[in-house]
Amino acid sequence: MSKGQTKGGSQLTTPQPTAPSERSAYTADHSFTLQAIMELHKCNGQLTEAMNGMKVAFEKIETKLNNQAQEISGITHKLYAATVVIIIFITVSGFIINKASDLMIAQMNSEQQAAQQPVLQQPPTLPSPEPAKP
Repeated sequence: MSKGQTKGGSQLTTPQPTAPSERSAYTADHSFTLQAIMELHKCNGQLTEAMNGMKVAFEKIETKLNNQAQEISGITHKLYAATVVIIIFITVSGFIINKASDLMIAQMNSEQQAAQQPVLQQPPTLPSPEPAKP
């Protein structure tokens, strides 16, 4: 039988060498996949580093916020204490002013009453003679 003859209705042919082209396509596809995986790995590493950097930055911000909160708390306590001292000062000052005004009013009233009463002049008293000594 020669090439191209049929045996029982089928044709016998020599297989064509297609394996190298499939292999080259497979190799190219494999290198592309490997390259994509390496790029993903690189990007994953960059994202991990960025997340770690953000974590450190957030920890610094948290520390600053805690310090500012403590400062604000201290200022709030000082303002509260100053308010209490001012209220006590105003209360004591008001009490003292009230008592001083009461004293002044009482003194004015006594002066007015003294001015309204007629002054009675008593005649001068003469010294009484001393009894004689025996």
